[in-house]
Amino acid sequence: MNKFSHFYYTYTIGIIIILLTLMVMFVLPKPLCIPKSWLCNAYKRTMKEMESMVEAIYRFQKYEGRFPTTHEKLSILTRKTYLSEGSPNKYLYNIKNDSWGNPFIYRYEETNSQTFLLYSVGINSKDEFGHGDDIVFNSKHSKHIYCQ
Repeated sequence: MNKFSHFYYTYTIGIIIILLTLMVMFVLPKPLCIPKSWLCNAYKRTMKEMESMVEAIYRFQKYEGRFPTTHEKLSILTRKTYLSEGSPNKYLYNIKNDSWGNPFIYRYEETNSQTFLLYSVGINSKDEFGHGDDIVFNSKHSKHIYCQ
């Protein structure tokens, strides 16, 4: 192979690499690139759903005298109630999933303080027990995600 052939071969390979790089950058879809505005809207929708569930949990506690247990889960909020006069027909009409299609997780901590924990597993869809990217609300505090 003479010098000219070697140069031509190297030049051709270089052009092919540049073209492939441009094609990957501009032509192929980017599944891992999520716009920040979409992510913020997803967090806001999830927080809004959680707020309506928290209101229903507190209504349940007001009329039933207790929080739903971990075993009962949130589904007890959608059942018809006839227990006391003036209590709502249902505390919650339906239970939606979070913005990523995952069910919300509810845990009742029966201690002296009687707290509950409600959270979404977040965008990574991994249950990190209220840590990591989980979006958390409990009766003591909530972890909010602030978006600009």
